[in-house]
Amino acid sequence: MKKIISILLLLSIFVIQDTNVYANSTYYKNQLNDQSKKYYSDLKNNFITNKGDAPIKYLLNEYIVDSYLEDEIAVYLKNIKLAYSAAYLDHPEYYWMKACVISYSGKDYYDDVVNVLYTRINDINVLVKSGGLNSSSNKKKYNKAFKRAVKKVNKIRGKNKSKYNTLKAINKYVSTTIKYSNKKNKPFNTHTAYGAFVKKKAVCDGYSKAFKALCDYYKIPCLLEIGYVYKSTGHAWNIVKLKGKWYYVDSTWNKSSKNRFFLAGSKLFNKTHIHNKKKMDVLSLGVFKTPKVSKSNY
Repeated sequence: MKKIISILLLLSIFVIQDTNVYANSTYYKNQLNDQSKKYYSDLKNNFITNKGDAPIKYLLNEYIVDSYLEDEIAVYLKNIKLAYSAAYLDHPEYYWMKACVISYSGKDYYDDVVNVLYTRINDINVLVKSGGLNSSSNKKKYNKAFKRAVKKVNKIRGKNKSKYNTLKAINKYVSTTIKYSNKKNKPFNTHTAYGAFVKKKAVCDGYSKAFKALCDYYKIPCLLEIGYVYKSTGHAWNIVKLKGKWYYVDSTWNKSSKNRFFLAGSKLFNKTHIHNKKKMDVLSLGVFKTPKVSKSNY
């Protein structure tokens, strides 16, 4: 009997794409175990080299006692899903990852000698679906828009190329150039760096991904955090490192708050922002950790 299990992860905030600029800060990858790191690398290589949606196939040919099948397969699925989550968090330039389908196939095998039922797992397949967002035309649009953004950031910061002034310029570009799009039935790309750079329309995670993409370009340590505001509304922001300390940046709110949340310390930030570790991965396990942030503003 052939067994197939498919798991569809429809993540309205998850997306990925190949560009000529790659993430400089892979903070979440560094927290994975060795097996998940391998899946992470495989996903990244597949995103870069693959022109369309194509599955990654892992040939196992592994015999598992049937009564332990679910537990054994769960380990594979957990490691793959955590790799998927870390890739999303680390790589805003991979903007087209819309869904992930994980499946495995196998056959029952009865061992008459030991009187035990096994399942022979033939393979595990991982398919990241893009919904056509990873087309060559979209890639060109993204790359052109990103380069335009870099030029504008350079113009804003002028001759002062310090990390502080660069962060200040990135914050100004993101918070003032992108229009917040909160309409009902908003398109998927408003949650992405593509929407932020190409369409100039995004919601909070789109803002945060654009901010991280630019920080990556300028080699400033930056990561994405997902949580809540006012204990109810889902929200996303960034954490950046400057002169050995970490600070919060909420570029979505900075236009209306007059940059109140630019390089903010935890004492101020935690009054309005709620940290939720379980929101950071698709399994809601709270696996990923974020760095300790300075209590005081920069």
